[in-house]
Amino acid sequence: MFKTHEEAIQYTKQHPGVVIQRDPKGKGYIIKKQAHTKINLRALLLDTKKELNYLVACILQRDVKTTYSMTNKAGEILALKLAGLGVSGGVVGLVSTFGTAGTGTAISTLSGAAASNATLAWIGGIIGGGMFAGAILTTALAMGSGWAAYKLFKSKPREYENLDKIDREIIDKSIILIRAIDEMIQDVQIPNHDIVKNFGKNDIMELYKLVKNHKNEIKQKLDKRNQLAFTLKSLPHLDKIIIRYSEL
Repeated sequence: MFKTHEEAIQYTKQHPGVVIQRDPKGKGYIIKKQAHTKINLRALLLDTKKELNYLVACILQRDVKTTYSMTNKAGEILALKLAGLGVSGGVVGLVSTFGTAGTGTAISTLSGAAASNATLAWIGGIIGGGMFAGAILTTALAMGSGWAAYKLFKSKPREYENLDKIDREIIDKSIILIRAIDEMIQDVQIPNHDIVKNFGKNDIMELYKLVKNHKNEIKQKLDKRNQLAFTLKSLPHLDKIIIRYSEL
Protein backbone atom coordinates (compact mmCIF):
# COMPACT_ATOMS: atom_id res chain seq x y z
CA MET A 1 0.00 0.00 0.00
CA PHE A 2 1.34 3.43 -0.99
CA LYS A 3 -0.24 6.59 0.40
CA THR A 4 0.97 8.96 -2.30
CA HIS A 5 1.56 8.82 -6.03
CA GLU A 6 5.22 9.78 -5.47
CA GLU A 7 5.77 6.73 -3.24
CA ALA A 8 4.23 4.48 -5.88
CA ILE A 9 6.42 5.92 -8.64
CA GLN A 10 9.56 5.54 -6.54
CA TYR A 11 8.71 1.88 -5.89
CA THR A 12 8.24 1.12 -9.59
CA LYS A 13 11.65 2.63 -10.36
CA GLN A 14 13.26 0.21 -7.90
CA HIS A 15 11.18 -2.80 -8.99
CA PRO A 16 10.93 -3.08 -12.80
CA GLY A 17 7.86 -4.98 -13.96
CA VAL A 18 5.62 -3.89 -11.09
CA VAL A 19 2.26 -2.41 -12.03
CA ILE A 20 0.63 0.03 -9.57
CA GLN A 21 -3.06 0.98 -9.53
CA ARG A 22 -5.34 3.03 -7.31
CA ASP A 23 -6.79 1.18 -4.35
CA PRO A 24 -10.50 0.52 -5.09
CA LYS A 25 -11.22 1.60 -1.52
CA GLY A 26 -9.66 4.98 -2.22
CA LYS A 27 -6.89 4.63 0.36
CA GLY A 28 -3.92 5.16 -1.93
CA TYR A 29 -2.15 2.91 -4.41
CA ILE A 30 -1.58 -0.85 -4.51
CA ILE A 31 0.42 -3.36 -6.55
CA LYS A 32 -1.81 -4.73 -9.28
CA LYS A 33 0.34 -7.45 -10.80
CA GLN A 34 3.82 -8.48 -11.82
CA ALA A 35 4.83 -8.35 -15.46
CA HIS A 36 7.25 -11.27 -15.30
CA THR A 37 8.57 -10.84 -18.81
CA LYS A 38 9.73 -7.32 -17.97
CA ILE A 39 11.74 -8.27 -14.89
CA ASN A 40 15.47 -8.11 -15.60
CA LEU A 41 16.52 -11.52 -14.30
CA ARG A 42 20.14 -11.04 -15.28
CA ALA A 43 20.32 -7.79 -13.31
CA LEU A 44 18.76 -9.51 -10.29
CA LEU A 45 21.34 -12.30 -10.42
CA LEU A 46 24.21 -9.83 -10.80
CA ASP A 47 22.94 -7.80 -7.85
CA THR A 48 22.66 -11.01 -5.83
CA LYS A 49 26.26 -11.89 -6.65
CA LYS A 50 27.35 -8.41 -5.61
CA GLU A 51 25.62 -8.69 -2.22
CA LEU A 52 26.97 -12.20 -1.59
CA ASN A 53 30.48 -10.93 -2.24
CA TYR A 54 29.90 -8.00 0.11
CA LEU A 55 28.65 -10.37 2.81
CA VAL A 56 31.79 -12.52 2.49
CA ALA A 57 33.95 -9.38 2.56
CA CYS A 58 32.36 -8.28 5.84
CA ILE A 59 32.82 -11.65 7.51
CA LEU A 60 36.44 -12.01 6.38
CA GLN A 61 37.14 -8.29 6.98
CA ARG A 62 38.64 -7.96 3.50
CA ASP A 63 38.19 -5.30 0.87
CA VAL A 64 35.36 -5.95 -1.58
CA LYS A 65 37.54 -5.90 -4.70
CA THR A 66 39.88 -8.56 -3.35
CA THR A 67 36.98 -10.67 -2.09
CA TYR A 68 35.31 -10.47 -5.51
CA SER A 69 38.50 -11.74 -7.14
CA MET A 70 38.84 -14.51 -4.56
CA THR A 71 35.26 -15.81 -4.86
CA ASN A 72 35.49 -15.79 -8.66
CA LYS A 73 38.73 -17.76 -8.53
CA ALA A 74 37.30 -20.13 -5.92
CA GLY A 75 34.26 -20.71 -8.13
CA GLU A 76 36.47 -21.51 -11.10
CA ILE A 77 38.48 -23.98 -9.02
CA LEU A 78 35.26 -25.58 -7.77
CA ALA A 79 34.04 -25.98 -11.36
CA LEU A 80 37.35 -27.54 -12.41
CA LYS A 81 37.28 -29.99 -9.51
CA LEU A 82 33.72 -31.01 -10.31
CA ALA A 83 34.55 -31.38 -14.00
CA GLY A 84 37.54 -33.53 -13.08
CA LEU A 85 35.19 -35.81 -11.21
CA GLY A 86 32.98 -36.16 -14.26
CA VAL A 87 30.21 -33.89 -12.98
CA SER A 88 28.22 -32.34 -15.82
CA GLY A 89 25.57 -29.65 -15.63
CA GLY A 90 27.51 -27.51 -13.17
CA VAL A 91 26.46 -26.35 -9.71
CA VAL A 92 22.95 -25.40 -10.84
CA GLY A 93 22.21 -28.94 -11.95
CA LEU A 94 23.73 -30.75 -8.97
CA VAL A 95 20.55 -31.07 -6.91
CA SER A 96 18.54 -32.72 -9.65
CA THR A 97 21.36 -34.75 -11.21
CA PHE A 98 23.96 -35.93 -8.72
CA GLY A 99 24.51 -37.01 -5.14
CA THR A 100 22.62 -38.43 -2.20
CA ALA A 101 21.92 -37.01 1.21
CA GLY A 102 23.54 -38.50 4.31
CA THR A 103 20.46 -40.63 4.87
CA GLY A 104 20.82 -42.26 1.45
CA THR A 105 17.88 -40.26 0.07
CA ALA A 106 18.44 -39.06 -3.49
CA ILE A 107 18.97 -35.30 -3.51
CA SER A 108 16.58 -35.04 -6.45
CA THR A 109 13.75 -36.13 -4.15
CA LEU A 110 14.46 -33.38 -1.62
CA SER A 111 13.38 -29.77 -1.87
CA GLY A 112 14.14 -26.34 -0.52
CA ALA A 113 16.58 -26.06 2.37
CA ALA A 114 16.95 -29.83 2.65
CA ALA A 115 18.15 -30.07 -0.94
CA SER A 116 20.51 -27.14 -0.59
CA ASN A 117 22.03 -28.52 2.62
CA ALA A 118 22.42 -31.95 1.06
CA THR A 119 24.08 -30.43 -1.99
CA LEU A 120 26.52 -28.46 0.16
CA ALA A 121 27.43 -31.60 2.11
CA TRP A 122 27.81 -33.60 -1.09
CA ILE A 123 30.11 -31.05 -2.71
CA GLY A 124 32.11 -30.87 0.51
CA GLY A 125 32.38 -34.63 0.61
CA ILE A 126 33.78 -35.06 -2.90
CA ILE A 127 36.30 -32.22 -2.50
CA GLY A 128 37.37 -33.10 1.03
CA GLY A 129 35.72 -32.60 4.38
CA GLY A 130 32.22 -31.58 5.36
CA MET A 131 33.09 -27.96 4.62
CA PHE A 132 34.78 -27.38 1.29
CA ALA A 133 35.73 -23.69 1.13
CA GLY A 134 38.91 -24.01 3.15
CA ALA A 135 40.65 -26.07 0.48
CA ILE A 136 39.13 -23.97 -2.30
CA LEU A 137 40.25 -20.69 -0.72
CA THR A 138 43.73 -22.01 -0.01
CA THR A 139 44.09 -22.99 -3.65
CA ALA A 140 42.70 -19.65 -4.81
CA LEU A 141 45.21 -17.84 -2.58
CA ALA A 142 48.09 -19.90 -3.95
CA MET A 143 47.04 -18.94 -7.47
CA GLY A 144 47.42 -15.26 -6.60
CA SER A 145 43.88 -14.04 -5.97
CA GLY A 146 45.19 -11.75 -3.20
CA TRP A 147 44.02 -11.08 0.37
CA ALA A 148 44.57 -7.35 0.92
CA ALA A 149 43.38 -5.85 4.21
CA TYR A 150 41.38 -2.65 4.68
CA LYS A 151 44.50 -0.52 5.09
CA LEU A 152 42.63 2.74 5.43
CA PHE A 153 40.48 1.53 8.32
CA LYS A 154 43.12 -0.76 9.88
CA SER A 155 40.85 -3.81 9.78
CA LYS A 156 42.58 -7.07 10.63
CA PRO A 157 41.73 -9.76 8.06
CA ARG A 158 40.10 -12.89 9.45
CA GLU A 159 41.43 -16.24 8.23
CA TYR A 160 38.92 -18.84 7.11
CA GLU A 161 40.38 -21.62 9.24
CA ASN A 162 39.94 -19.49 12.38
CA LEU A 163 36.24 -18.79 11.79
CA ASP A 164 33.51 -20.64 13.63
CA LYS A 165 31.09 -23.05 11.98
CA ILE A 166 28.38 -20.50 11.12
CA ASP A 167 30.79 -18.06 9.48
CA ARG A 168 32.41 -20.83 7.44
CA GLU A 169 29.03 -22.20 6.40
CA ILE A 170 27.92 -18.76 5.17
CA ILE A 171 31.11 -18.37 3.13
CA ASP A 172 30.83 -21.93 1.75
CA LYS A 173 27.26 -21.42 0.63
CA SER A 174 27.99 -17.98 -0.76
CA ILE A 175 30.74 -19.38 -2.98
CA ILE A 176 28.45 -22.15 -4.24
CA LEU A 177 25.67 -19.65 -4.98
CA ILE A 178 28.04 -17.20 -6.67
CA ARG A 179 29.27 -20.00 -8.92
CA ALA A 180 25.66 -20.99 -9.69
CA ILE A 181 24.89 -17.39 -10.64
CA ASP A 182 27.92 -17.29 -12.95
CA GLU A 183 26.62 -20.40 -14.69
CA MET A 184 23.13 -18.94 -15.12
CA ILE A 185 24.36 -15.70 -16.69
CA GLN A 186 27.22 -17.00 -18.81
CA ASP A 187 25.03 -17.42 -21.89
CA VAL A 188 23.73 -14.59 -24.03
CA GLN A 189 20.17 -15.86 -23.57
CA ILE A 190 17.93 -14.50 -20.82
CA PRO A 191 18.09 -16.76 -17.70
CA ASN A 192 15.13 -19.12 -17.29
CA HIS A 193 12.46 -17.43 -15.15
CA ASP A 194 11.42 -20.57 -13.23
CA ILE A 195 15.03 -21.54 -12.48
CA VAL A 196 15.81 -18.07 -11.15
CA LYS A 197 12.59 -18.02 -9.12
CA ASN A 198 13.33 -21.38 -7.50
CA PHE A 199 16.95 -20.34 -6.94
CA GLY A 200 15.75 -17.34 -4.94
CA LYS A 201 12.95 -19.19 -3.15
CA ASN A 202 15.15 -22.07 -2.03
CA ASP A 203 18.89 -21.45 -2.12
CA ILE A 204 19.12 -17.68 -1.60
CA MET A 205 16.33 -17.78 0.99
CA GLU A 206 18.11 -20.52 2.93
CA LEU A 207 21.32 -18.50 3.13
CA TYR A 208 19.32 -15.38 4.01
CA LYS A 209 17.65 -17.16 6.95
CA LEU A 210 21.01 -18.46 8.15
CA VAL A 211 22.45 -14.95 8.17
CA LYS A 212 19.39 -13.37 9.80
CA ASN A 213 19.12 -16.04 12.49
CA HIS A 214 22.77 -15.57 13.48
CA LYS A 215 23.21 -11.88 12.72
CA ASN A 216 24.00 -10.89 16.31
CA GLU A 217 26.74 -13.47 16.84
CA ILE A 218 28.17 -12.70 13.38
CA LYS A 219 28.32 -8.99 14.21
CA GLN A 220 29.89 -9.50 17.64
CA LYS A 221 33.00 -11.07 16.09
CA LEU A 222 33.63 -8.20 13.66
CA ASP A 223 35.54 -4.99 14.24
CA LYS A 224 33.63 -1.71 14.39
CA ARG A 225 34.13 -0.90 10.74
CA ASN A 226 32.75 -4.21 9.53
CA GLN A 227 30.00 -4.28 12.15
CA LEU A 228 28.67 -1.08 10.59
CA ALA A 229 29.10 -2.41 7.06
CA PHE A 230 27.31 -5.66 7.96
CA THR A 231 24.46 -3.95 9.84
CA LEU A 232 23.86 -0.84 7.73
CA LYS A 233 24.59 -2.17 4.25
CA SER A 234 24.84 -5.95 3.93
CA LEU A 235 21.69 -6.90 5.86
CA PRO A 236 19.40 -4.19 4.37
CA HIS A 237 20.60 -5.01 0.86
CA LEU A 238 19.95 -8.70 1.40
CA ASP A 239 16.44 -7.78 2.57
CA LYS A 240 15.84 -5.98 -0.73
CA ILE A 241 17.21 -8.89 -2.75
CA ILE A 242 14.80 -11.29 -1.04
CA ILE A 243 11.89 -8.96 -1.77
CA ARG A 244 12.81 -8.90 -5.45
CA TYR A 245 12.87 -12.70 -5.63
CA SER A 246 9.50 -12.89 -3.86
CA GLU A 247 8.02 -10.73 -6.60
CA LEU A 248 9.06 -13.04 -9.45
